Amino acid sequence: MSTVNDHPSTRPSAESSVTTIVVALLALTFTLMVAVIGGSLLYVTLAHPSLIGPLSVSVAGITVIVTVAGLLITLAASRRR
Repeated sequence: MSTVNDHPSTRPSAESSVTTIVVALLALTFTLMVAVIGGSLLYVTLAHPSLIGPLSVSVAGITVIVTVAGLLITLAASRRR
């Protein structure tokens, strides 16, 4: 019989709970921002059809930048573990 606790506590620490909440709120904020910006671009495109070309090029450029940034963040996070 040992007096050492053989089963460590499985409750998440307060720090990990706060981190989870912050990440969830950041994801929600990012999603809402993308929706608002996308809606604004759609409105401008419908109101001014001549801007379809320049707006589609700029949206494609922003998409590439966001994708590369996401990949870099994913790689950095996976190497820390």
